[in-house]
Amino acid sequence: MEIDRYLEIQKLCNMDSYEFLHESHNSPERFNLNDFFEYLLSKRNIKYIEHKFSSKRIVGHYMRDELGKSIMINSSNDRYAKIIGRGHELGHDTLHLTSERSQTFKDGIENIYSGKEKIEIEANTAAMMYYIPDISLFVALSDPKMNYIELLKLFDVPNWLLERRIIRFLQINCMMTFDDAEIAVFKYKGKSYYDRNSLVQEIIKIEMFEKKIIGDYKTPSFFSQKTNKRSVFEQRRLFSI
Repeated sequence: MEIDRYLEIQKLCNMDSYEFLHESHNSPERFNLNDFFEYLLSKRNIKYIEHKFSSKRIVGHYMRDELGKSIMINSSNDRYAKIIGRGHELGHDTLHLTSERSQTFKDGIENIYSGKEKIEIEANTAAMMYYIPDISLFVALSDPKMNYIELLKLFDVPNWLLERRIIRFLQINCMMTFDDAEIAVFKYKGKSYYDRNSLVQEIIKIEMFEKKIIGDYKTPSFFSQKTNKRSVFEQRRLFSI
């Protein structure tokens, strides 16, 4: 995917998740994926249905017609497949409403997990950003008490998804190569509770990087100007001890 398109998707997804955090009076570490999905479905007036399809290989279906928009998810699949499918279909709604193919998307396992078409790669990219917003991942990684196992519990996502999300996060925001980002994440996965810092945490302490992530979150265009005392961003002090 071209870097410009990736940055465009990043901006669109951050706007959605940051508006939700503000409107729900939650700080970044309190991001709740299910509540966020309900927020987007309501805001965009999308009907959500769980239905038993003929095959588990069918994960979800997005449709837009004269009656409105709907997302149908296969009720036969496990919890993670349902969550991933819902995020993927919302990604289509975010990115592809002007596409000639935007009327309907019937996504199977091959699209949700390893789609090769540009339009499916984009939907997967949006979904991963929705699962873990940039600001929430930054706050989590900044906490020296957190390790990889704790992050899996915090965000309630599969191991492969969290690993891929952090690698991409470092690549795009820290201008790292895939190999260097992968090494940093591998070392972070070995971090114990007793380690004060890790390579990942040293990387994200870079001043320019911190300013960008925090600045995007605080940008007035992402949310209203009203002060929200319960959502005050206090770097590295957002997690309960």
